[in-house]
This record gives sequence, structure tokens and C-alpha cells, in this order.
Amino acid sequence: PGLKFSINGGVETLQDVEDQLSHGVHGVMVGRAVINRPWAWSQVDTRIYGEAENPALNRRQVLEAYSVYADREFARAEAENPRYAPSLRRNLIRHTANFFASERNGKRYRVELDAGMGDKRLKPSRAIHQAMEVLEDAILD
Repeated sequence: PGLKFSINGGVETLQDVEDQLSHGVHGVMVGRAVINRPWAWSQVDTRIYGEAENPALNRRQVLEAYSVYADREFARAEAENPRYAPSLRRNLIRHTANFFASERNGKRYRVELDAGMGDKRLKPSRAIHQAMEVLEDAILD
């Protein structure tokens, strides 16, 4: 009676989360689903947490803000721990790879992103922006 249960595994969409919560579970863990298709979760605030408005920006704005963060963290790593900076740079760029999963030119975005990761002269923001160039405005905005 006093126990709370959470679901872990097999949850792929926001609809799956809503279905599980409607059955009375306390929580739903969705880590891999979010990693695989992050933008599919952009409405979680309104659909799951009951916010009146969705604070999620469009994908272009999210990537612009993330690019500033990525460059700042990379610069900090170069100054504080230069040996760690190259792997951090790769990770900062790589974490945007699935942002356009199942979208038109999403695969081309990943290919361009990978090329940017390989060019060690590029800041994270430049690698991300170069990859964004293969996407249509309708997908970014």
C-alpha cells in the first residue's frame, strides 16, 4: 500500500509514458529513448508535467544555445586540462548526433557532424553549424 513503483525499460515515446502513468505508476525511466530521439521529448513539460506553455525552443535555438555552452566548456578544458580537451570536444559535438533522428536529412546531418568531429581545428560550435547547413529551415525552426 505504501510502495511506489517506477517502470524502467520498454518505454519509447511520450505516449508510452502517459499510458504508464495512467495506470498509476510513480515514475517512468526513459534514458535511452531520450538519447535516441531527443526532440521527440520536447513536449514533456506540457504533456507530462502540466505546464501551461511549452518552454522548449525550436531546434535551431536549442543548438545555438548549446553551441555557446559547448565552446565555453571546450575552452575551459583547453585551459585547465589540455590532454582532456580533445575527447571532451568530440563528446560535446557527438551529443547532438540524434537531434534530427527520423527527420529529412537527419543522416546527412550525422555524416557532416562526424566530419566536423574529425577536423580538430574546428570549435564545437563550428562543427555543429556546418552540419546544420544540410537541414531545411522547416526542420530547424
